Amino acid sequence: MRKDAARMLQAGAMTLIRYNKASDQTDYVISQIGSAPHLIEGVGIGISLCIVLAVLIYVMHMRGWRTRAPYTFPDNFGKKKKIADEGDALACYQVGELLRKKTPQTALERQQSRTYFLRARNLFFTQARTHDPFAHFMLGEIYRQKFCKVRRPKRKWYLLFDQFDPVEWHYYQSRVLYTEKIEHKTADAYRNLAILNENGWGGDSNKVVALDNYKKAADLSDFFSQHKAAHMLYADCKPDEAVNYYLLAAKNPQGATSEAKKTQVDIQMFLGDIYHDGIGRPVNFQEAYFWYSIAASRGKTEAAGKRQILDTSLETKHKLAIQERLKDFHRHLQN
Repeated sequence: MRKDAARMLQAGAMTLIRYNKASDQTDYVISQIGSAPHLIEGVGIGISLCIVLAVLIYVMHMRGWRTRAPYTFPDNFGKKKKIADEGDALACYQVGELLRKKTPQTALERQQSRTYFLRARNLFFTQARTHDPFAHFMLGEIYRQKFCKVRRPKRKWYLLFDQFDPVEWHYYQSRVLYTEKIEHKTADAYRNLAILNENGWGGDSNKVVALDNYKKAADLSDFFSQHKAAHMLYADCKPDEAVNYYLLAAKNPQGATSEAKKTQVDIQMFLGDIYHDGIGRPVNFQEAYFWYSIAASRGKTEAAGKRQILDTSLETKHKLAIQERLKDFHRHLQN
């Protein structure tokens, strides 16, 4: 009996200890629950701030308030605008693009940009009905960059597919017409066909065909194609052939325009590096000095520093000869 009573007392004591421990844990949990509203309130405020910040970033992005370098209109903007007002489709597109790039941009300039893009779209749409490949190409550009809403064709046979993609359709039409019509084989035709093949617009991407078309356009003195052909050949580890096209682009008067000037100056700077380091050509410090001087005279500060380094390694007679070449070269660009 005494042993049973002792066991019962021991069991009761253990139960009381467990109860006390449970009570302590319960009090701890209750104390933590009591502070939970403050924690939840803090998390809610943080989430709200994140949402507000995301909305502000989205609005700034859509309204074009991103931090960009100031962009002003080129000197020929007034002339292009006058041609656009006379009903030229390409001029309307170019004016709309210049207005879109303008920073800072006013609400009036933003509205004018949309108006010119809409006018360009309607004019190109009319020209596309005559099976003009360039009009189809420009419509694809306008729709791809979402400059204005899509104007769908009225004929039902255009809409044979469940998902009609106007961008791919216009690019496809442009590619087919450029390929089939021999009379369109101008520099612009070869360049646009190369762009379509390079990017895979309106069909499969084909870099070999794109490079071939860029070369054909480059031989017709197209500055953009000369630059692209040189870049693709250089990336394909063919520096000897690439330098030939870089030289054509560096000497092309089309690069003297305000739109292409920066690209041409970079090419001239790169030619200085080519002759300095012997990439695709033997090392020639005189040629490197010549191209560095051209780039420096057109505002490339990095080229001026490299020219200064070469200045001590050239004789005076060589510098004088290079100065005469520079004068002839600048006259060539101005013409």
